[in-house]
Amino acid sequence: MRRSLRVSLAAHGYGVTEARSGEEALEEIGERPADLVLLDVEMPGIGGLEACRRLRGAAPQAGVVMVTVCDSEDDKIRALEAGADDYITKP
Repeated sequence: MRRSLRVSLAAHGYGVTEARSGEEALEEIGERPADLVLLDVEMPGIGGLEACRRLRGAAPQAGVVMVTVCDSEDDKIRALEAGADDYITKP
């Protein structure tokens, strides 16, 4: 899924930086501010929810979208409470 998103966004002219874990995502955002961040709830290391909370403190201007297989209403509520702007369930 990450590869598909990267290829599609790059094909439309967007700059894309990838991270394999929550820690890596936060490090990348610290080095290169982003306009949009896509996170998975189940990222290795710091999970997507905690990464989202920390990201909101470090880069409140960035839009955050959770893209995940977690599809319960509780999952969606937790993500929005963590600071996500939107929530997309993976097929």
